[in-house]
Amino acid sequence: MNVIGRATELPLLRPLVMMDKQEIITLSKQIGTYDISILPYEDCCTLFVPKSPTTNPNLRIVDKIEATMSHLPEWVDEAVAQTETIVLYAGEAAPATSENTGNEIKEDWF
Repeated sequence: MNVIGRATELPLLRPLVMMDKQEIITLSKQIGTYDISILPYEDCCTLFVPKSPTTNPNLRIVDKIEATMSHLPEWVDEAVAQTETIVLYAGEAAPATSENTGNEIKEDWF
């Protein structure tokens, strides 16, 4: 996490970093996301994870690799342009609208 944090100028928000696994599971059950989170699903994490991931990356190596990626800014812009906001409510999904920004927190979630 240190190298990732130092390799970007943007602030990184890690809301779950101070919670242990059981606290996260309990919270996911309270807000209604647990059942979907345990479904078997091959997402990008399972499809593209290396067989031997680096657990102690070197910032200088990361910087050198990123320096060779001339299209990186365009890739980031494209990824941001294709993001989708989905607002979830406890027990049900609600469509995201301009009036519903997802910034609302329901008291009964916690």
